[in-house]
Amino acid sequence: MMSKPIFYTIHQLLVHFIWGGVLERHPNLQVVLTEAGSAWAAGLIVNMDYTWDGSFTPRTVRKVVKRPPSEYFRRQCHLGSSVFSLAEMENRHQIGIEQMTLGMDFPHPEGTWGMGPGHIKYLNATLGAARVPPDEARILVGQNAIALWGFDRAALQPVVDAHGPSMADVLKVPEIDHFPRGDVHKPFGDPR
Repeated sequence: MMSKPIFYTIHQLLVHFIWGGVLERHPNLQVVLTEAGSAWAAGLIVNMDYTWDGSFTPRTVRKVVKRPPSEYFRRQCHLGSSVFSLAEMENRHQIGIEQMTLGMDFPHPEGTWGMGPGHIKYLNATLGAARVPPDEARILVGQNAIALWGFDRAALQPVVDAHGPSMADVLKVPEIDHFPRGDVHKPFGDPR
């Protein structure tokens, strides 16, 4: 018996927001999709672009969806990626680095606090192991959230400086695998 891939309702929401013309009619609307990772978005957007331009879909769809779906996604969609996987970090540009924001999934036990040795080691296992450069790591762990939610960076910076880990600590390449199970090793593109 073959298992069917899981297509979460949140994936369907993105499809409906784009194909239903919601993002076309409301260009200032920002949609945040959370608790579903981010690897799934890359393939979905590529397939939606193909449907818009390369398939036998009637061209009348362009009366409602005037731009390729990827343009709406880049302009108006954001991914609260929950716990990043190593594969997501390795494919961050394909997914859309400007769309991704780190979430630690606190207080859930599957979040970075509940498995293995904690947050920093988790970031090492993903951002560090993927050798994400510091400027991109800043985008993923804070800058995207600051821009989206309009946080006061100047007010937050002293708190980060006083209590946050250094970028060198976050981006350290791990010497051992602290996370033999769990989302660190989740394959790219797997929607589950």
